[in-house]
Amino acid sequence: MPPSPKSSELVRESLAAQKEEYQELAETWRQLETKAQGTIAISGVFLAAAFAFVRQLTASAFMFERVLLIVGIALLVLSVSFSIWALRIRRVPKAPIGDAIDRLVSDLEQSDEQISQDRLVNLVHEQTRMWRRTNEQVQAANNGKAKRVFAAQCLLLSAILVVAVVTIVKITFVGDANELCKARVSGCGDQRQQLLFEASGRARYRD
Repeated sequence: MPPSPKSSELVRESLAAQKEEYQELAETWRQLETKAQGTIAISGVFLAAAFAFVRQLTASAFMFERVLLIVGIALLVLSVSFSIWALRIRRVPKAPIGDAIDRLVSDLEQSDEQISQDRLVNLVHEQTRMWRRTNEQVQAANNGKAKRVFAAQCLLLSAILVVAVVTIVKITFVGDANELCKARVSGCGDQRQQLLFEASGRARYRD
């Protein structure tokens, strides 16, 4: 029994839906790669800032300050690593067009049987299955890429928080230390002036 026009229309709609899904998956692929590249760029900026911060460290720097800075740099390196992993070249099936469709049509034409409406519908069914298999593999690749980009962004956020803590601690403790040093220097100056005044008074008394 030949397929009804309604059935043929549904089969073609299914094929069109698979093609549209492939376009969306391809767009998602490009967006994920753009996000990975952006994460690498931001991580690079913070890495440069972290290394500049390391060069400014003095021997009197607190141990926890050094540890936090090391943790921040490690997180940034991991973020870049995950982003590069997401950008790595990976083999995914291409869209089943061109040669793939040509082979199906060629097989259909070389058959001794008459090309009926039923066989044309089967051809569309086969194309739909090919697109579905391709979409499943591209979707799996996108899922893996998305997980790695998400991990890279989480690592980057953690590194930013760590660097922020180091900066706040640096500003707070250095400011307090400077005030303490100024107070000590001022106190020493006042004490010296007092000693000089007393010595001068004793000298006058002796005269």
